[in-house]
Amino acid sequence: MAICQICDGQNGSNTENKTKGKKQTFRTQFHEPGGDRDFRVVFRSGEDVVEFFVDPQFMSRLSSFFRDQINSNSPTEVEDVRPSDFHTFLEAVCPTLYGIRPVPITVSTVTSLIDMSNRFKCDSLLTACERFLIGLDNSSLTGSLLLSLINVSMKSCIDHQVLCRILCLCITETPRLANSSHEVNGPLGSFLAQALIANSSKQFRHVRPVKRESPNPVIQKLFSDNSPKRKGACDHSRKSFKCILCFQSVCKSCKGQAAFCFKALDNFVYEARDQLWPDTYQRHLDRDLLREDAIDAYILRNQILPSQP
Repeated sequence: MAICQICDGQNGSNTENKTKGKKQTFRTQFHEPGGDRDFRVVFRSGEDVVEFFVDPQFMSRLSSFFRDQINSNSPTEVEDVRPSDFHTFLEAVCPTLYGIRPVPITVSTVTSLIDMSNRFKCDSLLTACERFLIGLDNSSLTGSLLLSLINVSMKSCIDHQVLCRILCLCITETPRLANSSHEVNGPLGSFLAQALIANSSKQFRHVRPVKRESPNPVIQKLFSDNSPKRKGACDHSRKSFKCILCFQSVCKSCKGQAAFCFKALDNFVYEARDQLWPDTYQRHLDRDLLREDAIDAYILRNQILPSQP
């Protein structure tokens, strides 16, 4: 029986030096049964067969995919998934050998974990990836990583706030994409082309409310502020307005991501889903509605009621 590339790399590192081998001892050996891990997940690639052993009760609570497979009481054969990606998925969701928290998400694993969460219908892992991307520094996102994230995110049900942040980086920092070796074709190329065209026509900008003309121009000039401004300064008190789409108070002089309207980006992404990835549209909408229902239920459950006389 073969093993995945991750375990093969760990075994090789153990022969190099003892200290490096000690760091790997806390990890679970998923290729061997042990404890409650008695359910087999099989990967076939030609003559090579890679097997993983998982806890059926734990995986059925975590993933609806495994819930359906475990109920059939037969080993699961998975296709179109690399064994190393599945090993990364197990390490990200399952407790380690000593029952401590799973292996943390990193920049190098977040793309494959989003893909695995979509493949195996694991919503809790997708939420963990969203939180990781929200707190991630923009400087650590290379062009290849941005394109890979957009590609897997549009195929999954990732939150549009996270996806729109990645899209803003692709639009505002195109040199990152130019230095990328990632192929941009098919639905991904169409999506980026439409986004660049929409941005050039300022469809993602905040929308100002319609100005009401003053009945007396003299009064309008009297109350206008013509004081000198510092170069590069952004005075929100003088130029701020409330966008009629997202209802956010913004400034006309703001640059970067602050100049983009999330609601306009959100509408664009939904239209792109319906056009380029139609099979993901309803699944994302269902997850979005479930999240809103959960937030509303939390607010109602924790609201402060008036005291009874």
